[in-house]
Amino acid sequence: MLYETIVSRKPVTGGWTADRKYCAVTADGTKYFLRVAAPERAERLKQVFRLQAQAAELDLPLAKPVEFGTCPEGFYTLETWIDGWDAREVIPNSSEPDLYGDGLTAGRVLRKLHTIPAPADLPDWADRFSAKLDLRIAEYQACPLKYEVDEPFLRFIAENRCLLEGRPQTFQHHDFHVGNFMYVGDQLHVIDFDRCAFGDPWEDFKKITWSAAAAPALACGMVDGYFDGEIPAGFWRLLALYLCCAILGNLPWAIPYGEAEIAVMRDQAKQVLDWYDGMKTAVPAWYTEKWKKGEGYMTEDRVRAILAEVSGWLTETPVGTDLALLRPFREADRADFKEYVAQPELQRLAGMTFASDEELEAAFLRVLPKEGVPPRVFAIAYRETGKVIGNLSLGLYPFVVTDPELWKLRGVSLSCVLHEDYQRKGIMTGLVRAFLERCFVRHDLDFVNAGYFDFNEGSRRLQEKCGFRYWRNYHFTFRGEEITTKEMLLRREDYLSAAQP
Repeated sequence: MLYETIVSRKPVTGGWTADRKYCAVTADGTKYFLRVAAPERAERLKQVFRLQAQAAELDLPLAKPVEFGTCPEGFYTLETWIDGWDAREVIPNSSEPDLYGDGLTAGRVLRKLHTIPAPADLPDWADRFSAKLDLRIAEYQACPLKYEVDEPFLRFIAENRCLLEGRPQTFQHHDFHVGNFMYVGDQLHVIDFDRCAFGDPWEDFKKITWSAAAAPALACGMVDGYFDGEIPAGFWRLLALYLCCAILGNLPWAIPYGEAEIAVMRDQAKQVLDWYDGMKTAVPAWYTEKWKKGEGYMTEDRVRAILAEVSGWLTETPVGTDLALLRPFREADRADFKEYVAQPELQRLAGMTFASDEELEAAFLRVLPKEGVPPRVFAIAYRETGKVIGNLSLGLYPFVVTDPELWKLRGVSLSCVLHEDYQRKGIMTGLVRAFLERCFVRHDLDFVNAGYFDFNEGSRRLQEKCGFRYWRNYHFTFRGEEITTKEMLLRREDYLSAAQP
């Protein structure tokens, strides 16, 4: 049992349960999230563990359950340790486009979580939630404290209970908001399944108020990502009903925690009334159409369209120089591909690792064009012999499409590798220049992005010779290692200006 191999534990603060939480380290140096609860919590934690295990099978950026059992202090669970940053610490230093992109990710994660079905024997949702509404109203009316303005919440509930009829039920995270998001590098992860349950999937948005207060762009992205930009007509009014229920329950809940929490809940009630114009409108003021899918922001569909366009004209009219030609890969290129990709120094400089022929074969199959799918990786064929000596790849990185200066523009990210025996002969410089001429003169791209690892001087010189200039550093984790790249950028206006006599 992993629990028995724990050699140290450091307390983790936060949360509202009496469970004790730790960053636990086992004898082999691996970190885990350890939760220790009283014995009477055992059945609930077992249920959470099993549901979280189902969620983990969806291959989402989540904390994964590892082990549970009894211990001298009660009952414990172990999860994978997410070594990252609390989203609330990252948000103040993030741009709106970045936050919207992260919201899209969160919304898609939630949508996939909701594919986990609820038990078939659950009572009808309308009956279940109506009883909850009655309870929250009774608790609020019995509460010694009241909001300065509460009539709009009570009125909205009375007028909209009918919306509960016929609602489906699925798995719910049940605490899905910015306080349970973490960043590992630039990737958003979801944590804390302690409240997970089953119910109307749309009710899982009831705590979006916390996300909207922290960053409206994040909250907009969460909704757009969940619905892929096509929000059903009934969503907003039903969400407002769930928010009213939560607001009424917040004040009685906060009393045992003191004046500070009471003040937080009073402020949130005022904020909700502002967003919903005293509950006279169903769409909150924080949701803005400027982020709407198809109106300039680089959504997944738009990114795919741009890459398909560039791939199309590269395929139809290959880029070439006197020394080399850029063209789609063919079956006959297998041996040539494996020869240059297997070179250890090339792998080091390009950040690739292929430990076996099976991995090389899999890599080759990925670059072969597939029917109906525009190729993203193009072979560099040496004119004199026809031998394939490298490749050029197209993409569009998330940190590029969400940059506040680039998010409305059209462009691609470029990367390339070349056989060691053919380097320093002007082959790659010529091809990249020919590619850029195609992008900016014959077509209307706004920018091309490229990058290199900070130890790759050859790539730095190539990109600078072709007109790229330093733009920013990019940090990410690859196979457990922290990696930094130097990102370079060439804008259309700079390219055309430099081309002037």
